[in-house]
Amino acid sequence: MADGGEKYKSLLKNHILPVFGSFRLCDIGTEDIQAFLNLKQEGGLSWWTRNDLKGVISGVFTKATDWGYWTEKNPALRTSLGPQKNKRKKYGLTDDQIVALINALPPVVQLMVATDVSTGMRVSELCGLKWGSIDLSRGTVRVQETFFRGKEGETKTEKSHRTLALGILTPVFAATRPANARPDDYVFQLFGKPLDDRDLLRRFVRPTAQELGLYFEGFGWRTFRRLHVTAIQNGSDAVNVFEAMAQAGHTRPETTMRYTLSQSGRREKAVLRLQEKWIPANWAGIVRGWL
Repeated sequence: MADGGEKYKSLLKNHILPVFGSFRLCDIGTEDIQAFLNLKQEGGLSWWTRNDLKGVISGVFTKATDWGYWTEKNPALRTSLGPQKNKRKKYGLTDDQIVALINALPPVVQLMVATDVSTGMRVSELCGLKWGSIDLSRGTVRVQETFFRGKEGETKTEKSHRTLALGILTPVFAATRPANARPDDYVFQLFGKPLDDRDLLRRFVRPTAQELGLYFEGFGWRTFRRLHVTAIQNGSDAVNVFEAMAQAGHTRPETTMRYTLSQSGRREKAVLRLQEKWIPANWAGIVRGWL
């Protein structure tokens, strides 16, 4: 999937312009946009892709309003996407499975995956990481640049600019940092050029996951980001959704919740704690007395 601006350019070029490219703004109404979105649903596009399409169209009208070209209500805002459905189920990995996967990977890929599950960075942020963004004295990384499919850039949004803790990975980065490394040198690179996420998935990550019996449809870099966002919201030192949102660089809590895997075991324990406080110990006996 394209990242950041490239994704929206692709949606504009491949979906929106072929339909609305010759239209004037005043020619596009809510019914036209709704029919367009319905057609894309029939064509098999996911709820989230259609949501992105709606967002791009809405953004055009918003910008037109800012520039004084549009004074009516934004017609995209009154459209509906229907019930939200995910194409794929979201699968997680156990702690032991994560350890096994990391240990089975080549050293450079090991550190990339370990960093991903430790920080929740986007793969474009990971590939775009430069030594100047790592503060070894503080054990932190400043996320501010990206590299995605051959293109350098900044992070997806302003909120994506964030400082993350490296923890026990700090000495690993210190040990792997070349003596002559410059601030603008990429951390994960080959002959000075950043690594390609697709190549790493194809050659190392997915084959290793398959060998270990961990592979499932959709397995990839986002799997590690999802694992991180889920894990930091669990346990005795769990963060809340807004803290997880800041960690992931999301702009909306709904996005963070979408990345969070369902933790039925944790919910079950929470229910039991409430029941221990609120439900009589002889509840079963009371119920049998009613029958």
